[in-house]
Amino acid sequence: MANKAEHTATYDVSASLMWQTLSDWSAPFITSANSPAGVEDVKSSGVGATRSVVMLDGSAKWAEKITKYDDASMTWSYVLTEAPPPPFLMKLDTFECSFSVKAVGKGCKASISCVYDMHDGVELFPPEQLAGMYKGWADAAAVYAINKLADGREYLGHHKVQDVLKAAISKVLKERPTNPIKALGEILQPTELVGMPCIHLVWKVPKADEALVDEYWKSHEAWMRASHVMGVDGDDAVAPRLLEFYISKGEELSNPMDPASEKTGNLLYIMSETYAAPSGIASHMAKGTADWPGMSKFGEMGAKYGAFAEVGSTSVFTCLSNVAEPFVTASGQPCIHMVWKVPKADEALVDEYWKSHEAWMRASHVMGVDGDDAVAPRLTSFYISKGEELSNPMDPASEKTGNLLYIMSETYAAPSGIASHMAKGTADWPGMSKFGEMGAKYGAFAEVGSTSVFTHLSM
Repeated sequence: MANKAEHTATYDVSASLMWQTLSDWSAPFITSANSPAGVEDVKSSGVGATRSVVMLDGSAKWAEKITKYDDASMTWSYVLTEAPPPPFLMKLDTFECSFSVKAVGKGCKASISCVYDMHDGVELFPPEQLAGMYKGWADAAAVYAINKLADGREYLGHHKVQDVLKAAISKVLKERPTNPIKALGEILQPTELVGMPCIHLVWKVPKADEALVDEYWKSHEAWMRASHVMGVDGDDAVAPRLLEFYISKGEELSNPMDPASEKTGNLLYIMSETYAAPSGIASHMAKGTADWPGMSKFGEMGAKYGAFAEVGSTSVFTCLSNVAEPFVTASGQPCIHMVWKVPKADEALVDEYWKSHEAWMRASHVMGVDGDDAVAPRLTSFYISKGEELSNPMDPASEKTGNLLYIMSETYAAPSGIASHMAKGTADWPGMSKFGEMGAKYGAFAEVGSTSVFTHLSM
């Protein structure tokens, strides 16, 4: 059975630029920093093209040929036509190296792999060593694509620089600050999502009360849309600034990790809100008391249905992007929610666990509705918030319990995103092997795909 080595990763570069780089038979991205050999004697392009590969120390030389090339699907392959030197003593008739690029949102997923057999009696060349070399090629290709290939307009357009500058200049012209240069700098300095405060609620409602609670939260949605804004710009005293707001709804399962498990007969209503600043939560609560009729019933209904609440106790801890851009959720998008209560003594352990999860999410998922869930699950919102649990979540001056809260909020473009997320997590994220044990120890609430967005602020 043939051996296989592979490197696959997502890159913040357009698929067209990455393909233009990786399909270049002269391989300008291969250097002494990522390969023991270089390329020369390049002849032609596409199927049938040949080249020579020379060890950098001059000790050996061999030949390669393109056998497959499909510009439309952005895939190509080459084979060996002359035997390479030790330790690359691979059979000519079974070796094949393949490249592929796929669009993932505004970035791409690039893969370099090979299948190979060693000659009889020759020690196996480690697949992980080949995969490491391929990683070096792909990483270098991404850098080359951005720095060498992209002209000014495409480079700036890829990173939305023109749009950001236009918005910043328009804001300065509208407000006419005393020092416009300083004002532009403040506007262009990205606002970080990490640290932004949150509100989370979980209600468990008997089906008999569904119509009543639906009407209640729909009235809340109407008030939110009339009184709040999405984004970091504005004045919280006038209109509280949100980065995320939705309430999801769905049937509670007896086993949240098993979609085939029995239903409890309750409906879940889960609120997830993220504000640009603590002043937004303060303004939200004040305006709710003054202007939303439903606030007078909140205490009574919260006591009847509430399973969990925190109001400003937690703030964003992990996320898919550091830049604070509004999450755009839509009705019907499926969700994942979890609440962990962790003793302070275990803080470092759980911090490290969720930080590793963040790194995996950033490498394997995309934000937005464009793309293919099988390649990279499409999120419309994602973060884990963290903060100290209060004995009375509605009173910020109440005593602390000694536990830390870790709250996951995720919305996906489609159910296939959650299915892909769970499959990829099991296959690729080392932390998944510990999830059951840690969830049993710290978990206070969970639902995985049982609810979907019911109310929201995104238009």
